[in-house]
Amino acid sequence: MLMKKPLRFLLLLLPITFGMVCCTEKSPSATDSDSETMYVTRDSSQTTAETVNTAGHPDTLFGMKQEEADRRFAAVLDGIFTKKTTEIITDTDIGSTFHMHFPDMLYVNGEYLAYYISYATKTGKGGVGLAKSKNGLDFTDEGCVIEPDRDYDANGAYFAGVWLDTDGTFYLAYECKGREDSPYGTLENVAYATSRDGILWEKQGILLYKDPSLSWQTANIGTPDLYKAGNTWYVFFHGFDFQTCQIGVAHGTDLKNLTMEKSPILPTEPDTLHSGTTGRRDIIYIGGYYYMVYEISTEQSNGNFNQSYWTHSFARSRDLIHWESIEQPLITRTAPDGKPESGFGLDGPCWCIADNRLFVYFRMGASTCRAELTLSQQSG
Repeated sequence: MLMKKPLRFLLLLLPITFGMVCCTEKSPSATDSDSETMYVTRDSSQTTAETVNTAGHPDTLFGMKQEEADRRFAAVLDGIFTKKTTEIITDTDIGSTFHMHFPDMLYVNGEYLAYYISYATKTGKGGVGLAKSKNGLDFTDEGCVIEPDRDYDANGAYFAGVWLDTDGTFYLAYECKGREDSPYGTLENVAYATSRDGILWEKQGILLYKDPSLSWQTANIGTPDLYKAGNTWYVFFHGFDFQTCQIGVAHGTDLKNLTMEKSPILPTEPDTLHSGTTGRRDIIYIGGYYYMVYEISTEQSNGNFNQSYWTHSFARSRDLIHWESIEQPLITRTAPDGKPESGFGLDGPCWCIADNRLFVYFRMGASTCRAELTLSQQSG
């Protein structure tokens, strides 16, 4: 049942979620027949911190004009960094009848399109499902739109990051896990597909391979998010080294010729709620800043993240490379004994604007919740 009234409590949870299995197979050549993608790496410390102008793409503000979004939400988002903003859960069990979780959203022709992790595929492996809504709350499942059916994604084609470009082309990047007996093995990389309607997709092959020379992504990369500012593409992703999961980025004017930053742009830090993960993320541009919401977690316990503390946090940037983050998340989970509650939840976040309100959607159980960001009463 959908809960329409705000739940005014704090959940004490700790950082994030990321793309799953790790393996040690060697990457196929970047000139593989499935893709001609090439990229180089560079040190982000050499990147000039200049403001990147957004081009006002049709999906980024969910139908709201930039000036209106700035007027309504710039102070709210700035308040995250000045401790003047609160995050309150308003609705739960969104898409619960078909287990909608980890969505990434577009707003097209008056409809919200949510691309989520689906296991209702022909093989039972993870794919991408599509759900539609008129109000951002009541979703109808449209079924699986990306099946795990290629050598490079037969064991997983999930964690979608979507973009609608100004020419009407839809782009969907996803984490791909290859078939055991293929040249890809079970290695996880980032693949992508394109579409003219957001429903029927044509796979384009591998977009990014992990770089085994970079110590923070020796296991895998995944959970991609797409953003385009001006003519420049930004592909955000996690890198996993068997111990921690950290956010990286590759960028360029050609999706098949990207520059990957050599270091994580949002690294983990010991003895914090993001000591184990900075992962799955989404970005919105308001008030002259790019604002990122991303999942975080504490370090692994007994070799996995199942008992880590998960939630999401926020960062902002002028150039999509250099990021300022907050020290403590706005929303956490506590167990009945008052201690932090472990396990997955409040992770896999994305932005959404609905009814002139700014929300963060995230996983809770087997479905999705959302929380509204507002200025606190104490802030005046």
